[in-house]
Amino acid sequence: MFSLVIMLHHSRYVLGDDSAVFIGGSLAVEFFFLVSGYLMAVSVEKAEKKGPMEHPGEETWAFLKRKLSGFVPEFLFAWAIGFVFVAFAEKYTLLQAFRAFRDEIFEVLLLKMTGIYLRGIDGVVWYLSAMLLSMAVLYPLLRRHREVMERIVCPIAALFILGYFCQAFGHPRNPTKWLGLVYKGLLRGFAEISLGVTIRAFVRHLAKRTPRTWVRIAAELFELLSLLYMVWYMASHLPSLQDYFFILLLCLCLSLDFAGYGILTQAFEGDRALKITGLLAKYSGALFFSHLYFAQHLNSILSPDLYSGKLRLLIYIALSLANGLLVCLFAGAYRKHKRQIHQSAQWLLFEKEPKAEPKDERDQ
Repeated sequence: MFSLVIMLHHSRYVLGDDSAVFIGGSLAVEFFFLVSGYLMAVSVEKAEKKGPMEHPGEETWAFLKRKLSGFVPEFLFAWAIGFVFVAFAEKYTLLQAFRAFRDEIFEVLLLKMTGIYLRGIDGVVWYLSAMLLSMAVLYPLLRRHREVMERIVCPIAALFILGYFCQAFGHPRNPTKWLGLVYKGLLRGFAEISLGVTIRAFVRHLAKRTPRTWVRIAAELFELLSLLYMVWYMASHLPSLQDYFFILLLCLCLSLDFAGYGILTQAFEGDRALKITGLLAKYSGALFFSHLYFAQHLNSILSPDLYSGKLRLLIYIALSLANGLLVCLFAGAYRKHKRQIHQSAQWLLFEKEPKAEPKDERDQ
């Protein structure tokens, strides 16, 4: 749902802000940051069961590598398709295409939120960049000092950063605003991933108790009504101070959801349900990466002077949904044959590794 809202929000590039669908849909990104922070905290708990953190750098890189493996195939296929589409829509020559790729390489490398950024074709990449940079800092600190990070450092840091945004800008959005040292989006990601970590501590406390049936029904209704209220807000309101109320609402909903308080929780725990929700998760990620370049360049092909806004909107939606599915299929095929692909690449690029020399008597 949140991926669809973001895709429809970017219809503003096709129709203009006055006619856009979900003009305030950028608030949906908060959901993804909060969930990412929560799941990172869960990963830290699992790592703790294996023992203390002996090699912080190595373990942090291993964690980030697992995160990357979850979305990089979808991201790269989506970006490649987008680059070809933009080159076609804007009628690039080969030289122009080379220059565009040269300038956009830092987006492909997910460095956008470091400030090393010239131009790009997929603006949503800022989220991935902010997430990875924030986790690179937070993960080793959580592993070393989980209790104090969950209960003190993360919530206080989140409140200070969001409070700064509230007073300085009136809302947490507009991620590519340069603040003199960092992009606003990097601080936004750090704050809300920290909030997700704090949610994990709260959920651990809630999960110790077994709610009565009426409480489970009330929790489910609260989640449903809250999400409907948020969807209405995103559909009709520009960024404002009210954003902070909806961030709080999301925190409460996710706490109830992850604690399993909703009456429908058990319906989504079976193998079949998990398979369906897993597929939806993959598709939502692919859709997130696969739509913005259509929104920003479709009018170069379908002139607003010749084609109605309704038709352009329908074509934009159809292209985005279909491209999300195509990206999923490409990424799935890659994962299925990843081992063979890597073996072929190694054979093509590298000499066969020499055999290990036998140990001499001194080694023995």
